[in-house]
Amino acid sequence: MAEINMRQIEVFLMAAKYQNLSRAASELYISQPSLSKYIAKMEKEIGAPLFQRTNRGVVLTKEGEELYARLDFVYHRFRVNVEEICAYNTRRDTLRIGSLNRQIPYDVASEQTQAYCLQHPEQSLYLERFDARSLRDKLLSEELDLIVTLDSELLPREEFQAMPLCDYPLFFIVSPQWGSGGLQALTGHTLLIESPTQRRWSEAVCREYGIVPGDVRFVSSYALLATRVGRGEGFSIDSKMFDTPASPMKLTYLPVKWALSGTVVMAWRRHHVPEHVTRFVEFLRPGMTENEDRTV
Repeated sequence: MAEINMRQIEVFLMAAKYQNLSRAASELYISQPSLSKYIAKMEKEIGAPLFQRTNRGVVLTKEGEELYARLDFVYHRFRVNVEEICAYNTRRDTLRIGSLNRQIPYDVASEQTQAYCLQHPEQSLYLERFDARSLRDKLLSEELDLIVTLDSELLPREEFQAMPLCDYPLFFIVSPQWGSGGLQALTGHTLLIESPTQRRWSEAVCREYGIVPGDVRFVSSYALLATRVGRGEGFSIDSKMFDTPASPMKLTYLPVKWALSGTVVMAWRRHHVPEHVTRFVEFLRPGMTENEDRTV
């Protein structure tokens, strides 16, 4: 069993992020030789090279891409959990907001929270990204106060109140190496998805276009999904994703009919709404009263 510690993981992720060992070492306040030793030890434990040197720096190998896709979000969540504990112990009125780990919902959530903080600088607030299932579960368990997610993910609906924010345009996400065969060329290929809800609307989109996937496989995170699509191991149907070191510009987006798009919503628990959550919701929708029906 490989013996890899948190420091090695931190060094690996920083080197992958910047794809430059000198820059990564500077950010970590260590020397480049020390950073190289951490990576070399990690490669020995893994049994495969994680980086390939280039004239401009380093790039991830296939093994490095896979490791990055698996570790980045897990390590990020670890750090966020520590910060959440510290924030909870110091400020009980902290506004805890979660966003779906996709580009459009996160951008919308960032714009809304930044605007709110400008007018309410006294409010303690943090915004973090999660997968769809974690968002819903953390809201119901009161670990989060508000979430920015897809309307289709709010199940059971009677537990939530929600406000539509924007459309969620869908795309067929494929690897550039598949060439220009058109959408019909997707028939027979594996459909990669992240959640059961995504499976329902992805299969509906495929039927609309006459595409018959050869298989449907679940992937544990969007980073892994993007990595697998970039390698040509399947296709997905979703909105724009964040570029990562494991899949930099390796994805092609083909638009889905606008009528099949989803809706990004801000959601909160229907019962026992804290005062600081009510204030934030009223900021987004001025004049809202407690008796107003806020369900999408």
